[in-house]
Amino acid sequence: MMAQRVAAMFDELHDQEYEQQGGQMTELQGKLAARTQRVEALEAELQGLRQLLGQDAEESEAKEKKEVEALPQVQEAPDGHGPKPTRWRCVWRPGMDIRSERTVQRKCVVGFLSCGEVFNVIQEWRGREGTLFLKLAGDKGWVFDKTRTGTFCVPVGSEWQDWDHQHGSWNNAPDGNGRDRGGQEEKWAWDEKDNDGWRQ
Repeated sequence: MMAQRVAAMFDELHDQEYEQQGGQMTELQGKLAARTQRVEALEAELQGLRQLLGQDAEESEAKEKKEVEALPQVQEAPDGHGPKPTRWRCVWRPGMDIRSERTVQRKCVVGFLSCGEVFNVIQEWRGREGTLFLKLAGDKGWVFDKTRTGTFCVPVGSEWQDWDHQHGSWNNAPDGNGRDRGGQEEKWAWDEKDNDGWRQ
């Protein structure tokens, strides 16, 4: 009898342990199901955001493309044989680098323009902050018209002559530090003329 009681107690303990493990298993399965649902909800939300970002990117690209197309990129030649190049002049006193890409940073340098050099442009592209990028004829590369530093290139024609006539120079910095040395020389000459009488 004692053996039966001990066996019954072991069976009861085993059943309780099994029920407890079963309860824990059910609880863990419930938690797992809840987390799985949460992950699925987050994945659905992420997919929605990806679609939204994709649409925004497509709309942004389409808008940028329309803006670029709206700008006069190239003038067509009257005979229809491709773009009619425009003529520009480098006015930056030290000259400027030709880049293989549309950038104002000094990288991807593939050539050089000397100050006063005239060149043909087959494409114009308006960049950020108003900088106009100019594609040189013959696939030589890109230059730009101006930055915050100053004006690098201007169209050949009356704009060049008018500006030069009104201001004396493009950069107002013949000596490289922002002062017009010619005006200073005239001032010294004038001062010496006034002071000649003192030396006698």
